[in-house]
Amino acid sequence: HGNAEIVSDVPWEPMSSVHLLGTDNLGRDLLSRMIYGARITLFIAVLATALSFSLGAILGFSAAVFGGWFDT
Repeated sequence: HGNAEIVSDVPWEPMSSVHLLGTDNLGRDLLSRMIYGARITLFIAVLATALSFSLGAILGFSAAVFGGWFDT
């Protein structure tokens, strides 16, 4: 479902197999709205993890090969 798409005529519909988290006061699917809202947060988390892993791998490899300043 779309973020703002009204999918039910019944407001506050409880959880069901069609709407896993139910609907809000306007009949919008809550799971779809949560996933839509979490997009930026998940992107930043994945980006930070990849950046940290890359930097750690580069510094670890440099310490193993060159030693010196990297070892301290």
